[in-house]
Amino acid sequence: MTEIKQEADINNSYKLYSQRAIGIATYIGGPIAAGWLIRENFRNLGNDDYGKHALAISILATFFIFAGIFSIPESVMDKIPNFIITLVYTGIIYLTVEKLQGKDIAAHQKSEGAFFSGWKAAGVGLINMVIYMVVILGYTFATPEASFDLEKYNDGIVQFQNNEKEAMELFNLLEAEKKEEAITFIKEKGINLWGKNILLLQKMNGIEGLDQELIDQNNQFIKYCQLRIKSYKLIYKALNEDTDRYHSELANIQRDITDILGIDQ
Repeated sequence: MTEIKQEADINNSYKLYSQRAIGIATYIGGPIAAGWLIRENFRNLGNDDYGKHALAISILATFFIFAGIFSIPESVMDKIPNFIITLVYTGIIYLTVEKLQGKDIAAHQKSEGAFFSGWKAAGVGLINMVIYMVVILGYTFATPEASFDLEKYNDGIVQFQNNEKEAMELFNLLEAEKKEEAITFIKEKGINLWGKNILLLQKMNGIEGLDQELIDQNNQFIKYCQLRIKSYKLIYKALNEDTDRYHSELANIQRDITDILGIDQ
């Protein structure tokens, strides 16, 4: 009996990302987001080498996806709904997770082991999505004919990413169930960081000669930051009131965020 209890304790001593959570992250942030979460699962299962291989493969997969997309004539790409490509690689990742980790995840769930929240997985996906968009835009506009200060624009994007990464630390606090720290973080840093990003993007829109496509993209990022502020305020209220009554509102905001950042663009 003691041995059984000890085995259960071992199984419950770490967290994993579920297949559903990895699927969400993949849909939002692509193969690298999936590779990161699969790597974390392997590390927590004691297979760090497998984790490194999974991340490396996800990076290569992303490269080949981008290479394939850029090689397809624009006239053809215009006829393919964006969500089709996303659904295809999300489905492939889901089946890959089932093959590589399905048994371990099922066993962990059966032993009542803990899992990371879908919010954290979505956060990883969103960060990767922003990075992808920056890479694509950089590739598109990094030409000798650029009519604006590309270096200044890129510096702004780097600062945007740094602020976003710091602001997303909230989800690590929520995952660790550090309620008071999360409340303080939202009040003193989280909302302010998203506000800084809005001001930063507005300033970037003023760069002389900036292409209209980049201005439009910046405006999408501004809407994204505004939604983040709205969600952080709701999370703050939920934590203070110790309630889950705002769950549906937060879910709606999350859907709006994925739409704004390009899932259905």
